[in-house]
Amino acid sequence: MQVPSVTHVVAVAAVTQILGTLIDNAIKYSALGSTVVIRLDGQTLSVVDQGIGIAKKDQAKIFDRFYRSDEARTRGHSSGYGLGLAIAKAVADKNGYQLSVKSEPGQGSTFSLHF
Repeated sequence: MQVPSVTHVVAVAAVTQILGTLIDNAIKYSALGSTVVIRLDGQTLSVVDQGIGIAKKDQAKIFDRFYRSDEARTRGHSSGYGLGLAIAKAVADKNGYQLSVKSEPGQGSTFSLHF
């Protein structure tokens, strides 16, 4: 079976910054020893964690500057200012990429960067 090759021309600095933020958050909001998966599937790069997850009511706001969900604030994750995802989203938008999230509380999150 041959896998078709897929070529992406990307802004390396932009993708590095976005991916760094997503991986940092995946590690920060996951239990020690859990797995973080980075997957490239066609035109989508995803970071999948087994962390605390994000409530539906918060998902539309997590890309806003200075927004931190109640869950993030109360679980001892007080080291951030709520800027990482806002910056990652702005960088994605500037470069014509889409940044999205799928998440369930207690089940982890999948952040996807669509080229």
